[in-house]
Amino acid sequence: MMIRAAAVVLSLLGASAATAQDRYSRPDPFDASVRALREATRLPPGGARNPSMLALIELRDPELRPLLQDLAQRKDRPVMQADAIVGLGLLDPAGTVDPFILRQIEVDGFRSEVLKTLIGRNLLKAPEINQILLWPDRLKPDDRLFLVATLVRQKQPWQPSALDGVRDSEVTELKALAALLLLQNDDPAPWEEFVASIASMPPRD
Repeated sequence: MMIRAAAVVLSLLGASAATAQDRYSRPDPFDASVRALREATRLPPGGARNPSMLALIELRDPELRPLLQDLAQRKDRPVMQADAIVGLGLLDPAGTVDPFILRQIEVDGFRSEVLKTLIGRNLLKAPEINQILLWPDRLKPDDRLFLVATLVRQKQPWQPSALDGVRDSEVTELKALAALLLLQNDDPAPWEEFVASIASMPPRD
């Protein structure tokens, strides 16, 4: 009887172990990759960033280039579009991003964020920055200041015309920063004009 009971127990335990083994068996690599890509390209609610997408671009896998190029054109998904552009910069052999791709971002806030991210990760070089500064539109005044300041920090040449429109801004802080950058570029006139304008302002109560 005891032998028979032991056999039953072992049989049950064996079946349980087999079931557990089946449940945790190694997934098919192709199926796992498809699931990972689906999760990475899933649009989270509320326009939030997708952690799977962020993890995907950090892989820096050249085989992901076609996917990222497609997502970089998705104007209907600006958050994912912005992340895909950063991913393309990480894959670029020269470590930079074509300014044409950046022009595809229509939302000012996302474009500003991508510019700062790319510069923070050293994925925009001086030639690309100077090309972006030639854009007649789609570039906020504070973005212009940020890009010019980046060139100054990198000790790269830049054209004073890059700050046209910013030096005459109605926003005092932007006007002051533009004048300081031009002063550092051996053009003291805007700074002197700014100081004079501040001096002529009536005192606050």
